Amino acid sequence: MRTGIIVEDDPDFRSLVSGWMTRLDFLVQHAESGAQARRILAESVPDVVVLDLNLPDESGLDVLSWITETAPEIATIMITAEDSVDRAVEAMRLGAIDYITKPVDQDEFNKRLDRLGSEARNRREISALRREVSRLGSTTGLIGDSSAMEEVRELVARVAPTGTSILVLGETGTGKEVLARTIHDVSDRADGPFVAINCAALPDDLIESELFGYEKGAFTSAAEAKQGLIELADGGTLFLDEIGDMPLAVQAKLLRVLEERNIQRLGATASRQIDVRVVAATHQDLQQMVGQGRFREDLFYRLNVVQLSLPPLRDRIGDIPVLARHFFQLLHHETNSSTSGISDNAMAALVAHAWPGNVRELRNVIERALIFARSDLIEREDLPFEIGSTANADSANVVDYPDNLADAVQLFEQRHIERIIDDCGGKRQVAAGRMGVDRSTLYRKMRQD
Repeated sequence: MRTGIIVEDDPDFRSLVSGWMTRLDFLVQHAESGAQARRILAESVPDVVVLDLNLPDESGLDVLSWITETAPEIATIMITAEDSVDRAVEAMRLGAIDYITKPVDQDEFNKRLDRLGSEARNRREISALRREVSRLGSTTGLIGDSSAMEEVRELVARVAPTGTSILVLGETGTGKEVLARTIHDVSDRADGPFVAINCAALPDDLIESELFGYEKGAFTSAAEAKQGLIELADGGTLFLDEIGDMPLAVQAKLLRVLEERNIQRLGATASRQIDVRVVAATHQDLQQMVGQGRFREDLFYRLNVVQLSLPPLRDRIGDIPVLARHFFQLLHHETNSSTSGISDNAMAALVAHAWPGNVRELRNVIERALIFARSDLIEREDLPFEIGSTANADSANVVDYPDNLADAVQLFEQRHIERIIDDCGGKRQVAAGRMGVDRSTLYRKMRQD
């Protein structure tokens, strides 16, 4: 139910207007003065305020200015006498949405109030959604105070309530799946499933069966029927990462799902209705791929209804300290680290790095630094070699080894371990096998001073 306040000192007119509002499905509160209106508005935020220009204790314009300053999302409609049109115009300048003159025509009033009430409710819902996006962003990864990230959060708030398809662009590691999850979490599909699939991670001969599912006997190894990921996402959101790697034949079937809202399993003779929102992502130039015949043009335009671009970390270096501290707090307990923070020198090195792996690389660096840290703070020497030694150096390949042989060997060993772990994508078990040591030995050496 919509809510409203009628601020009017004439009890008969106040009662009349209140009745009109009630019949328009408004829950109405009454105020006969500016002071009483302020007390009510201090405790509740209605959708609409119907405000008389002439009040016994103060001007309606003063009350309007206060409303505009404290709760600009409220729609205010001014009631004024026919000889006060100039003041009504002034009210519009101060933030009133509309005005109407006495004697008030009921049909005209109802028409305007119904429109304003709906618009005000939409503004309040969008405002609440923006706050939720910011809250979720700070916990899921849309972190940063830069104008670029603020623009991303603003766009999420605007598109999340819709059911339209979204195409997310950004380099590897910028947080495309995080963005997709945030869109899901603040949409009306939040109670439904969020299903993610990396199109580049599946062989061409498996991606179709994984997406669409199959019936028993559809192919030799189909011993029983299986739901596809699209079906599993019914009522929720399907995130298709690296959509540019999807085979052309599968693209055609996906286009049919988006256009007809139904799906047919492999080996099935009938289709079934599906209600799923698709968020696709890629680091590739899909328009260029369309021109090369590697991506369907019709699917591109079906996915590209709304496009969101995540900036690389090097383009928002002001967010690096915020992200670094976020990952420090997130991983501190997980790594059983005794460190209490990141030193200024280490932070300067982090800011100076180019971050080809973007946010994902920064997270991995902070995790490794928490393990390698030798003192109460993460220092520059605790960072991977290419970061810790290049902030103020001309070459990324120069290491200032200590004269003591044992210390130099230990430093070389540490740098070597870091490099191998990095080459193995952070997989320590794989790195241990590559270096010919067991996992416990690797962890012990990683923690050595």
